[in-house]
Formats: sequence, structure tokens, C-alpha cells
Amino acid sequence: MVRQISPKIRKWIVINLIVWCGVGLSLLLFRYSVDFRHFYSHGFYLAGIRLRILLTGWFPFSIGDILYLALAGWIILGAWRLLRHLIRFRREKQYIAPLLLRLICITGLLYGVFLWGWGFNYRYNRIRDAFGIQQRYYRTADLMQLCCLLADNINASHRQLQQRDQDSIPDFPAVRSVFRQAPGYYNALSDIYPALRCPHSSIKPSMYGQLMNYAGITGYFNPFTAEAQLNTTPPPVSLPFTVCHEMAHQLGFAAEDDANFVGYLVAASAADPYFRYSANFEILPYALRELALRNSALSDSIWYKMLLPGVRKDYQTVEDFYLQFRGTANQMLNVFYDQYLKANQQEQGIKSYSEVVGLLIDYFHRRGYRQPTPSSAFWLPHSAPRAPSS
Repeated sequence: MVRQISPKIRKWIVINLIVWCGVGLSLLLFRYSVDFRHFYSHGFYLAGIRLRILLTGWFPFSIGDILYLALAGWIILGAWRLLRHLIRFRREKQYIAPLLLRLICITGLLYGVFLWGWGFNYRYNRIRDAFGIQQRYYRTADLMQLCCLLADNINASHRQLQQRDQDSIPDFPAVRSVFRQAPGYYNALSDIYPALRCPHSSIKPSMYGQLMNYAGITGYFNPFTAEAQLNTTPPPVSLPFTVCHEMAHQLGFAAEDDANFVGYLVAASAADPYFRYSANFEILPYALRELALRNSALSDSIWYKMLLPGVRKDYQTVEDFYLQFRGTANQMLNVFYDQYLKANQQEQGIKSYSEVVGLLIDYFHRRGYRQPTPSSAFWLPHSAPRAPSS
């Protein structure tokens, strides 16, 4: 005799069908409807992100970190309840199906909120629309040119910041000072690139800084609360660039190479030499890594012969800091993050961060940039024409 499905289970089945059909329909619309993509990217998302920033930005602490802690507690509680029902299967088997259906429903709701709140940006090429650039093949000569530019910029900023007759740079600005400055540097470029306009911001130190060090994470964007979360525990040289990187995510530049490009453009154009130093300091390793794959001798030459000793000392300081966190946990978190990126249209996973190299080369070439001499100043994009449409 076939047992009837209880009304409670039928209710949860219907709710799951509604939730997951809504998610599937949204994905189909975004993939096949140009009008829907335009509505989301140029209307719904921008209005929604500004509203969430207004709601969460005035809190002095991270709302998102608290929500993640509550979510972790809910997952642990749900797993424990499921395990308990399985152990007592004969007496409590009637509780298993409703519990699983609730878990599946809440997972679908969270995924839907993630997609509408931010996730669809992974499927939209905002960098092409905002700057008229894209990934393209580049020659070794192009890569060498970019590496020399970045190294020259790092040296110039280091000379400006270092104490007389010393390799060290004085203390970086306070964390809150960096948080306050970054929105202004975005708005300084918004006359040229309207997509960088930042009327409001929500930038906060993360509660999980020490945990983030195990994965080498210097910051992250919370897609639910629209907060840019910064790890303030590593050496401060990375902080100005990382703030600009996470703010790029707030503006809808979801892909990591896109956020790296926008973060670099803003920080490297800043009036504060600490921001300029941080921008070039963070991007040079990506370029040198790519150059080493093609010509390791050229890469070594830039590292050992072009960079100032004080700059290499700063890199060593950062390397020594993260050495203490390397281990099994570091590898597991990296694998998890790599899979997350691949699941969101970034086929290269963690390696996608390095693709900023191609974007920068295309950006400079489209503007007729030529390699400067070591004594020349960085070419500021304030004087650049508007990005061509594509």
C-alpha cells in the first residue's frame, strides 16, 4: 500500500518548486534577454547596492560578519538535527524529509538573494562597457613593458615615502584614514569613467582577520549586506589597494581581474603616494609571474636589478607574515575559494586574479601609451579620453 504524502511535506515541496523555478527563470532571463541584463546591471543592481550601503554603512561594525556567524550556527544546528534523526531513524524518520526540504528551500532562497543582490554581475562584462577594454593576446615585449612601468612606479613612490638614508617607509596611514580617502579617489575619476561614481560607501574591518590569513585573503565583499570587508592584520602595504579592489566589487565589477584593474586604476591615480605605492606593489607580482613563464631571465632582471632594495624588503616582510599561516587549512580554503570562483563564470579560478595583466596592457595600448624612462612620472588617467564604446 502506497503511503500518502503528509500535508506538511506537500507544502514544502510546493515552496521548493516555486523557489527553485524562480531561480532557474532568473538565470534563463539573464542569459537570453538583453533587456533583462540591462535592467539588472544599469538599474536594479545599482539602486539596490546604494540602498544596502545606506542601511549598513552607518554601523561601526560588520553586519555581514555577524550574519555569516549566524549562518554557520544554523548550518551546524541543522546538520546536528539531521544526524540525530538518522541515528533515531526508526522513531524519528518522519522528521527527516521536512528538515531536508526546509534546508533545500533556504539554500534556494539564499542563492536567489545572492544572484539578484550581486551574483548576476559575474555574468555581465561591466569592464568592457565602462572602459572599452577586454582580455587579448599580448607579446612578451608588451609584458616586459608593463613590468618595467610597474617597477618604475614602485621605485618612484618608495623614494618619495622612505626616510632619508633608510630603506624603510614610515608608518602607513591609519586604517580609518585609508577607508575615508578611498571613496574620494573613486569620485575623482568618475568624470572620466561614470561607472566609478561612488555616492556612498560601506568599508569595514572584518571580524575574521586572523582566519582570513590562513587563506591569504586581504579582503572580501559581502554580497548580502554590500559591505567591503578588510583584513587589517597583515602588513599595511596592501591595505590601500585592497580597499579600492573591494570597492570595485561594490560597484558591480564582480570578476577578480576586473576588480584588480579598477582597484589599480583608482589607487595608482590617487594623490596619496601610499595608495600609489600599494597599487603597483600589489600588481607587479602578477606581471612578473606571467613574464617568468615566458622568460625567467627577464623577470629576474627586473626583480634584482631594477627594484630598490627597500621594495624587495617590503615584499619579504609580507612573505614572512604569511609563512606562519601556511598549512593544511590554507590549502583547503584555497581549494574551496578556487571552486567558488569557477562556479561563478571564472574558469581560471584563483588564477583569474592574474588576468589583470591582459586588461592593463590593453588599457595602455588603446590610449597610445609608451614606456616611460625610469625618471618619468606615472601616466595619470585623469587626462585620458573616455573609454570607447564596444
